[in-house]
Amino acid sequence: MDRQCAPDLLSRSKPELQARFGVTRLALFGSTARDTARSGSDVDVLVASDGPSTSKRYFGVPAGGATRAVFIPRRPGAGPSARVP
Repeated sequence: MDRQCAPDLLSRSKPELQARFGVTRLALFGSTARDTARSGSDVDVLVASDGPSTSKRYFGVPAGGATRAVFIPRRPGAGPSARVP
């Protein structure tokens, strides 16, 4: 997937993601956002939602423990991310 297609796909998917999971924002980052992705590259997407991120909320199954969030700071000089409105 290239940098031209990914934001369009995310924009088209966002309404359903909002309705089903409370997604409020999507941001593309990594090699696809930098337009350096290769054929085997994954697509990195940051997802923000309006509530807690729990396995019960997304998969219908309780995790059996505390939910934790992982924040990964953007590396200096890593280039801009492509935000999806």
